[in-house]
Amino acid sequence: MEINEIKIFDAFEPSWELLDLVTNIEKFGVYWQWVNEKELRALDVVFNSESVKQTPFEIILDAVVLLASDRRDLILDRYQKLMFGFETNLTMSPLVTCCLFAYTICDLIQPLNSKNESLIKISDSLLLDLGYQWVGWLSPTHEYTFNKKSISEWTISYLSRLRDGQQEILRRFDRNGLAKELTLKERMMLHIIECHPEITTKYIARKLGSSEITVRRMLIRLRKMQIIRSHSGGPKLHHSLIFKKQ
Repeated sequence: MEINEIKIFDAFEPSWELLDLVTNIEKFGVYWQWVNEKELRALDVVFNSESVKQTPFEIILDAVVLLASDRRDLILDRYQKLMFGFETNLTMSPLVTCCLFAYTICDLIQPLNSKNESLIKISDSLLLDLGYQWVGWLSPTHEYTFNKKSISEWTISYLSRLRDGQQEILRRFDRNGLAKELTLKERMMLHIIECHPEITTKYIARKLGSSEITVRRMLIRLRKMQIIRSHSGGPKLHHSLIFKKQ
């Protein structure tokens, strides 16, 4: 196979199952942006796992280190061309293109006839680089074994792993009393406080379109949840976040 014959999307077949997985996985990002540092520290202890620290290129280097030099050089050259295609693709969800990239490059290194940890590592690393921070907190129990599959089957399997991992993260939050039930107004208030540190009660009420009495009641609740702090600044009370939004 010549280098220019490698096409990352060959033989890939989209499906309604794929669309459903991508849609539900992306929804998790709305929740994740409100997870605070205190929750992340507790989650890290519970999972006892670390985020992927290697770049995709470093993972590939580890995978090809024992190959003959000519084979290794060929794979690294193809890797660069595949990476260019991945970075310039604007038509697919990043969740899907990460799967396709990892499958294609790993099949060049070793036929996918057994568990291939490089598949998971490369996909995870690419997603982390793209801002999917929660991927770094997936439980080791979600290190699936992938037998030889078509590129479409691999994509469904990997996305299922992500979806199940998200559900496990949420269960861990709930089990350890970490989930915070915030109303829409409270979330809006947190956003206002984050954008305007040291803002006063009066200006929060003005921006929310609520009475100062209502805002004070909400502020008391958020202080009890240890999300914000309030302190006097002259005759007025000022408010700021204890933990920044992730």
